[in-house]
Amino acid sequence: MEETGPRCPRRDGERVLGVLLVAYDVSDDTNRVKLANDLLRMGFSRIQRSVYVYRGSYRGLRNRVAEVAARRIDPRTDTVLIMTVPEWSLENALVIGLSYKRDGVVEL
Repeated sequence: MEETGPRCPRRDGERVLGVLLVAYDVSDDTNRVKLANDLLRMGFSRIQRSVYVYRGSYRGLRNRVAEVAARRIDPRTDTVLIMTVPEWSLENALVIGLSYKRDGVVEL
């Protein structure tokens, strides 16, 4: 039996279900915009200016994001953080200021 719970993503057959979070600090404006557009095309929702979230089956997506990010950044000055987080951590997040809905649309 596969382990599930707060520390492990849920599995549905061959799909790994959960939340993939990407945060970046990219100094070059052109590369930053390109990376943002790449993430949106991959199905991520923007929850902050440089923070994106993907919910659903993310098998292989983490590596694909890493490959795209490596082409867009200067590793001497820029940073991209790609991490899996449990769904409950986003559901229980404390947000101060503008919030976001589950579908990524900002609400006041």
